[in-house]
Amino acid sequence: FFSSVPSELCRKMKNNDLNISPVSSVFYAMNYSDFLIIPDVCISAQSVIQSVILVSKKPIDDLDVEIIALSTMSLTSQCMLKIILKKLYHANPLFVIREIDALMPIQGEEVASLLIGDDALFANLNRIKSLYYYDIGQLWNQLTGGGMVYALWLVNKIYAQQMKNDFLEISAHIKK
Repeated sequence: FFSSVPSELCRKMKNNDLNISPVSSVFYAMNYSDFLIIPDVCISAQSVIQSVILVSKKPIDDLDVEIIALSTMSLTSQCMLKIILKKLYHANPLFVIREIDALMPIQGEEVASLLIGDDALFANLNRIKSLYYYDIGQLWNQLTGGGMVYALWLVNKIYAQQMKNDFLEISAHIKK
């Protein structure tokens, strides 16, 4: 058993250090030929998710050329925010990827930060009055009219084939 943030689980799956794991849906899109989706299991939301948020010094309409920090923890959330800002707000900010501290999410020249998971939940519960908070799931729904699959459970194709072969061998012995 191994527990970690989405980006680390993706890295371990890519390096064949894990055979089965929940991973970013964008990771699967980029590596679909190496993995199989375990059906009917995912992390998704139709609108508000509360665990993926953008915290900003300015209203989201004013982020066109600003610096935005992206959490290192999730590729899917990074991609969603970039699409939302481009398509919904016609914004072209500069993105930096770094670890984000939920207590001080905006640092230096940054105007906004993308938080996920426990950091986002903490920031949502401990809002700073001078900052703006945007739920990425809600904005995605506003843009697309639908929900979002944030993570899928995948199995490595080679491992799945090995398990299939082992199962067939065991079945053959049982039938004897």
